[in-house]
Amino acid sequence: MARKGISIFAFVAILAVCLCMATSASYADTSGDYEYEEADNEITITEYSGSDLEVSIPDEINGKPVVAIGEGAFYNHYHMTSVDIPESVTVIDDGAFKECNALVNVTLPAGLTKLGKEAFYKCGIKDITIPSGIKTIEEYTFYDCGLTGIVIPEGVEAVKDSAFRINYSLAEVSLPSTLKEIGNNAFDNSRALAELTIPGSVKSIGETVRKPNHSQMILISDH
Repeated sequence: MARKGISIFAFVAILAVCLCMATSASYADTSGDYEYEEADNEITITEYSGSDLEVSIPDEINGKPVVAIGEGAFYNHYHMTSVDIPESVTVIDDGAFKECNALVNVTLPAGLTKLGKEAFYKCGIKDITIPSGIKTIEEYTFYDCGLTGIVIPEGVEAVKDSAFRINYSLAEVSLPSTLKEIGNNAFDNSRALAELTIPGSVKSIGETVRKPNHSQMILISDH
């Protein structure tokens, strides 16, 4: 009987712990076309199920701020042409807008601090302003977009591998004095980019060869 009593007590204790964890953990729910998770009274959009061409992401759901666009939340919404991201958003996670091929118009929130890998992979963006709170432009973030020019703001310290790869019309790039690293193929296949001025702050430069004709853009040192 003693062993049985101990076993029951242990089961109840474990159940209580599990219930406590479940209560404090984030959970998924829906609001209109959005699936989201709530944690610490903040909202992360995890999936969009709508079909609008022009999308305006809400700045709050159930009175709580939308602070993040989750991984792959808008993946492959190839019909979407524009998205309005609220100023409350500080995080755009990996692949959030990946393969939204018709997406041309995007304004990033001024308070954004994270722009994940492949965030705008194969979108149709021709022009975008990167907020000053971004420290790293991750791998493949703007891979195969339609960018024609880009100003990378002061504060950015790294442009990772293939971040701007295959932007054929990219003719002008301005790099900040805070930049320390340019990854492999960061600007590969930017056929219109004839030269790139490298700030003296840069300590690591990866491969920048444009593979179609095996010619190399002119790197101008700002040391």
